[in-house]
Amino acid sequence: MKPDNAETWYWKGNVLLELGEKEKALNAFRMALESNPDHLNSLLSGGDLLCEFAEYGEAFKCYVRVLKLSPGNEAAEKGKEFCEEKIDE
Repeated sequence: MKPDNAETWYWKGNVLLELGEKEKALNAFRMALESNPDHLNSLLSGGDLLCEFAEYGEAFKCYVRVLKLSPGNEAAEKGKEFCEEKIDE
């Protein structure tokens, strides 16, 4: 596996999610973002996982980045709103 290939790391993260290895999956999404900070799928999947770990501030940053790269992205809009609600609690 090429260590600098964001798409490869993203798919590794998906496989790890399927295996129930959420922390390892999150690390794979982080590796994808190190390789390509604009990798939308890794930002979205990472944001979703960060929400599961109650890391709402970090997840919020992922969703905001997606919206800068892909304005109107519905999944990012919903994730951002969810994080805002949780942060305000």
